[in-house]
Amino acid sequence: MTTPSPPSDGLLPPALVAGGAAGKRTGSRLADLGVFAAVLGAAYGVLALGHSWLGPVHAVAQISRSPAMLSSAVEGVATV
Repeated sequence: MTTPSPPSDGLLPPALVAGGAAGKRTGSRLADLGVFAAVLGAAYGVLALGHSWLGPVHAVAQISRSPAMLSSAVEGVATV
C-alpha cells in the first residue's frame, strides 16, 4: 500500500510539499556556510601573504667588509 501524498496547490513540487527535502536544506546550508568560510579564509590568506611579501624590505643585518670586524667576531665564537 502506498501512502497518499498531500494535496499540492501547483506552486511547489510534491517532494517539497511532503517535507521530504526539509532536512536536506539545513545540511546544504551548513555546507554552503563552510565553503563560504573556506573561500573567505583563503582570500584573507592570499591578501596577508601579498601584504608581507610586497611590503617594504627592511635591512636586518649590517655587514662590514673590514678584516678587523671579522677577527673580533671570530673571537666571540666558542671552540670545542
